[in-house]
This record gives sequence, structure tokens and C-alpha cells, in this order.
Amino acid sequence: MSEDKPKEPPEKGQLPPYVPFKTFKNWIEGLRALGGSPSRIDRSVMPTMSGATQGQLTAALRYLGLVSQNGTPSEALGKLVEADGEARREILHDVLVRSYPFLFQTVEFNPRTATISQLIGAFQETGATGQTVRKCVAFLLLAAQEAGMPLSPYFKGARPSRTAAPRRRPAPTPPQRLGDEAMAPQSHPVPPQVQAGPALPKPILGALAQLPEGEATLTEEEINDLVTVYRIALKRTYLSR
Repeated sequence: MSEDKPKEPPEKGQLPPYVPFKTFKNWIEGLRALGGSPSRIDRSVMPTMSGATQGQLTAALRYLGLVSQNGTPSEALGKLVEADGEARREILHDVLVRSYPFLFQTVEFNPRTATISQLIGAFQETGATGQTVRKCVAFLLLAAQEAGMPLSPYFKGARPSRTAAPRRRPAPTPPQRLGDEAMAPQSHPVPPQVQAGPALPKPILGALAQLPEGEATLTEEEINDLVTVYRIALKRTYLSR
């Protein structure tokens, strides 16, 4: 495990983390449950994730200074995995301040009074575009909340709800006359009650856990990766019987 050193500025073109924060947090908790950080961080320690998610998490760990380019975990990662409560919040706070100098180490941006437009603009200057900007913002806000960092109240609405499709009004029912057969009450078949099935096998549950939460979107590559994970999980579960 490498020693803690002042974090170098991110390489040109390196984007801030845009992996779902829940994925990052659950992975940290998984290492803690296994007894601590391994001696090397690679995709083998992310077995339940799709290839796209593994890549996003690896890039996030490198950006945050928790893993070196060759996969060596930093001392900060070990401390983050082992700590909990207030100690973990302090470690995460320090990691975020070092990793986002354009937000926390500049007089040009005040994270306590800035607007959401300013926050989005700051991430766009890192090279993030489109939906990636929204994902970068979402990770930062959730991570800062986890670290107990006070942020601007104007950041609310960072994840605007999508425009809902207009509801179709039902076609008006034509007036009916007394005596018409149409006045007779219509009987509709009652759908049978759905019986709860058996609990899903663990490989299936592990695959489902990779789905993004909330309003997150998936790229075509991520969808293909998830389909591959589900197919493998189904084969392991049912072809062996």
C-alpha cells in the first residue's frame, strides 16, 4: 500500500468521478467486510460489476488518489475502508478537497454560495459533456453529503426531473339510453392473484444490483454489459440443474 503524498493534479483529459456514488460506497463497504483493502486493485476485486461499471469505478479511484495507475492502493484507501462514522467522514472530506481543487481550493468558486449553473460550468471546464456532467455532479453532491461538507443551498435541483410525457385523455363515452343493452353492467374478468415466487438466486440478485438507481441513464455499451452479466448469471443458476 503506497504512502500518502500530496495528490497530483488530475491528468489532462481525466474526468471527475461519474460512477454512481452508491456503487463506490458499496464497494468500499465490501472491502471492509472482507477485512480491508487488497494489495492490488483490479477488475478481479469487482466481480459482480459490468465491464463499463468496473471501468468507471477504476477511473474514479484513480482520480480520487485512492489507487495508482498500476493498481496500487494508497494509504488513504486503506484508512477509508477501515474507518467508520466520523473518522470515515473526515477521511472522505480530505479526499474530496484534494481531488476537486477547482471547487474547494480556488477563490473563483465558493461551494457554499455558488449556483447550480456555476457548478455545472465548473465540471464542463474539466471536459465533461452531456449526461456525464450530470453524473459528475451527482457523485460530488452525494459524496460531499456523506462527508458532512456544507454546500450551497442553490445546488438543489442539480438533478432536474425529466419532462413527463403528456397523459392521453380517455375517449369520451357516448351517451346511452335507458333500455339499451349497453346499460347492462359489463363484467370484466378478475385477474388471478399473483403468487409470490421463490427468492431469486444470488447470481441473479448480484446482476440486478448493477442497475443504476434513480434517474440515471445507461449507454448502449453499459446495456450490453448488463445483458452479458444477466446471461452468465442465468446460465450459472439454471443450466447446472
